[in-house]
Amino acid sequence: MQFLLARIAFVIFAALPFLNAGAQTLYFVTEDLPPFNYQENGAAAGPMAAVVQSVCAQMKVTCKIDLLPWRRSILLAEQGKVDAVFSIRNSPERARIFYFSTPVVDTAYSLYARDSSKFVFHGNQDLAGHTVGVYGPSGTSITLDELLKSVSGAKTVTEIDNISVLRLLSTGGYGDDGLIFINRDVADFMIQKTGIRNLRKVIDVKKMQYCIAFSKTSISESQFRRFDDTLNLQMRDGTVKAILDKYKLKQAD
Repeated sequence: MQFLLARIAFVIFAALPFLNAGAQTLYFVTEDLPPFNYQENGAAAGPMAAVVQSVCAQMKVTCKIDLLPWRRSILLAEQGKVDAVFSIRNSPERARIFYFSTPVVDTAYSLYARDSSKFVFHGNQDLAGHTVGVYGPSGTSITLDELLKSVSGAKTVTEIDNISVLRLLSTGGYGDDGLIFINRDVADFMIQKTGIRNLRKVIDVKKMQYCIAFSKTSISESQFRRFDDTLNLQMRDGTVKAILDKYKLKQAD
């Protein structure tokens, strides 16, 4: 109990520069990626946006969130024209540019096939001879490229969005033995929303976690630490879990 009270006191004290700043606003950007992020009544919504706003409310900081195309969101954050971007995977390359928050939600990149396909996956070499659809450029397509580096005879087809990937697989656009590589939670959400019924998940290939990334160009490390400490408190006290539970998502371990 004493440790928890001391930790809360530290976070409140650390937030004082924000409180004194008055006009301080943190500017976040994200993409339309349901169920994680999406637009509702003209504003950014979804579990990740709710987590961000919950942390900002506890810090008594104004936070603005805009939905933009993913490449533009990343570029603006890299250039320091916005303060932070989500939902994003941590990586060594990105860590040179961003401060990464504690992981917020568990998810996975998965392979899906048509119900009629007998495809099974034991390893990357099983993808040889298959056409694999993927949304990109994105973290998903980058991960697929890494998986296929040592696989000969696999063909990748990049689409402009995830719904195109799902519909093409469903209608046989990638052939009878076609596959797609897609975020599991995104696929399940879109399948349910669109009523697509002839697809099945083959396997979760790569488990991962989504974070909030802060631009090192526009945010100091101390500002980032204040946000991340408050996020950690809300993860421990059940606030974040309660938000994610509403969307049937799992808080990161």
